[in-house]
Formats: sequence, structure tokens, C-alpha cells
Amino acid sequence: MLFRSKRAERQRTAFTVAFIDLDHFKAINDLYGHLAGDSVLRHFAGLLRKAAPAGALLGRLGGEEFAIVMPDTTLETGRAISVRLSAMVRATPCPSEPDAIAYTVSIGMAERQPGENADAVMRRADRALYDAKQMGRNCVSSHDTGETNGMPRRPRVRERESS
Repeated sequence: MLFRSKRAERQRTAFTVAFIDLDHFKAINDLYGHLAGDSVLRHFAGLLRKAAPAGALLGRLGGEEFAIVMPDTTLETGRAISVRLSAMVRATPCPSEPDAIAYTVSIGMAERQPGENADAVMRRADRALYDAKQMGRNCVSSHDTGETNGMPRRPRVRERESS
């Protein structure tokens, strides 16, 4: 990711990071068991691969948290990708017996600002993910601009796909 961030800085291209958390994953494990929880993780990874743009880096950060690093992607385009991913998750429960397992995701994202390093972008995406959880989960939250003195210049944005 560091390489991609530095390349974006040199070439003055967009670079967006999204952190994704499967909502209430512990409850899935508790209710359906760990094997079913593992199936949900694999199911989500498949949806993530389908939704991610070409050239994106995908990874599991640990537990039920994932990341998408999207070089050459603006925040607006990344937000559209994230909203689409969230809708795919809601519309496609994980196959399981006797019933499919429905779940949702919270997504926090940020676009690298000029002069901003990879760690700073990831911190803002992580804060946006925290905001998505605080706003009730099952949504996309973003930090639209860099910050000064720890305060956002513009409010964070919460989006869900229109029905």
C-alpha cells in the first residue's frame, strides 16, 4: 500500500482506501457456529472480489475486518463502489442450511490528500468506519477532506443505496 500511495503522490492521481467491517459478526458466530461464520467470511470475500475495481488491492485485516485500496480512484467513485458492495451484501445472504445467513457491512473510507502519507489516509478511513458503526451500522461513511487539529473540515457523509 505504501508503494501505491507514493506512486499516487508522484503521479498526482487519486488513491482511496475503504475499511469494511461485517456488522455483528460475533452474533453470527454465537448463533450459527464458527464454521458458519467462516462461510460468511468466504462469502463476503467473494462479493468483495466482484465489487472491487480492477487494480484494487484487497485484504483481510483480521477477524471480520477487510480493506480495499483503490489506486486511481476518487472518493466519489470509491463511495459508489462501496455503496454497491453494501447493497450486494444485503441482497445476497450467505448460503447455509437450513436457512441462508443475512448480514450487513459498515464501510469507512478516505481519499489521500496531497502530501498525506498512507498511514494518515488509513487513520481517516478507520475513523470513518468507526463513524459508520456509531451511525447505526449498515452504511458507508467517508472523510471527504484532510483534517486540521483533529477536526474534520467538512462533516462526514453517511450513505445507503436508494431503494
